[in-house]
Amino acid sequence: MPSPLETQRTYALVGTGGCGKTSLAEMLLFNAGAITRMGAIEDGSTSLDYEPEEVRRRGSIQPAVATFLWNKNRHFLVDVPGDGNFTGDMECLLKGVDSVLFVLDAVDGVRPLTKKFWSLVRAENLPAVAVINKLDRDRADFHMAFDGLAALGIKPVALQLPIMEGDVFAGVADVLSGKAWRFGQDGALEETDVPGALADDMALLRDVTVENIAESDEVLMEKYLEEGSLSLEDLQAGLRLGVRNGELVPVLTCSALENKGGKGILDAVEALLPSPLDRPPFVGQDGAERAADPEAPLACFVFKTLADPFAGQLSLLRVLSGTINGDATLKNMRSDETERLGNLLYLVGKNQTPCKEPAGPGAIVAVAKLKNTRTGDTLCDEKAPFALAVPELPPQLITYALAPREKGEEDKVYAAMQRLLDEDITLKLGRDEETGDILLSGMGQLHIELS
Repeated sequence: MPSPLETQRTYALVGTGGCGKTSLAEMLLFNAGAITRMGAIEDGSTSLDYEPEEVRRRGSIQPAVATFLWNKNRHFLVDVPGDGNFTGDMECLLKGVDSVLFVLDAVDGVRPLTKKFWSLVRAENLPAVAVINKLDRDRADFHMAFDGLAALGIKPVALQLPIMEGDVFAGVADVLSGKAWRFGQDGALEETDVPGALADDMALLRDVTVENIAESDEVLMEKYLEEGSLSLEDLQAGLRLGVRNGELVPVLTCSALENKGGKGILDAVEALLPSPLDRPPFVGQDGAERAADPEAPLACFVFKTLADPFAGQLSLLRVLSGTINGDATLKNMRSDETERLGNLLYLVGKNQTPCKEPAGPGAIVAVAKLKNTRTGDTLCDEKAPFALAVPELPPQLITYALAPREKGEEDKVYAAMQRLLDEDITLKLGRDEETGDILLSGMGQLHIELS
């Protein structure tokens, strides 16, 4: 019987703006029973885009977290913004997860920012599953999007082929098992025959997929060369190993808006992506390592700070090692001060639920009103200090001069902006020595305007 940590998954949705990450998250939450109805970006009703500006712009401007159960196993999901104005801290966000769902749009495929985002995922050595979304759209082209992955240097392994009936995304064919399913109501699947028009593509893709899986493991390769084939069990085990070693990237299909493919994605997350116990040790600023061990001294990484209209400042913590309870007292390794944690919270967007059980490695919890803690800080047991190595942030690209509405209130504006920097570490505040103007620098015009 596997332990809860062995079946736990902590992962991020990564992809360019407009590829449907938030809609995908909405579908996963609905299929898992975490929400009772699927919201839509168009009417501003999704669970994870809840800020007024996100609703108005119909796009994410800050990361959102969702905690839910699938097959009674705990999932922690982080929806990462895809607009270049709001991705300056993506490296910091990726420090908080163990793996990635890498999302592409079936209409546009690989976009200019896709390569940059994939390089960040690879720099963190995070295993990934690719999801080709929006197969319900006009001009959707699975093969174009799939081929684009190879252009990124990815070794993609197609696990599914979409079954298209005209412009309708009607079902999926499983490349390894040779079975097919038709979509029903509310994401239901009904087994069906593989359409004859897909037979040749299925046979070709299966040969390529089997070879790629075999090449990722020497033992499997020997068996494949000797016997000329591999069992489904061998292929699934080899695929799991290849994904976790970062050699293979399985590719799945979906239409998030139509709730097609969500259950298959959740099953793949559990079958292929690693638990927190599977990840390599974390590396500290001094080169020291800390394993994701629930019995180790407690250490937590603050990968994002959010402003909450009711709770004030919310710090999102990823448990690196040890086990955390509410009311713990931890040392902030940057400020060298202690912080007393209050109640731990699980989040589904803006909705908060008390975390009633101790949280081990991989857990993402929110804590309100920490006094001297900001994004990028490590909180740990004072007797066993550890500070996670934080990546260097990209330089700011644009600077604006700020002026108060009334003369003489420059210091008030400066103090207010300073608090904003605790939440958004990609902003930079300064003063012009000659004019005395307050200068605010960020990742783009929209980034500054919405700050």
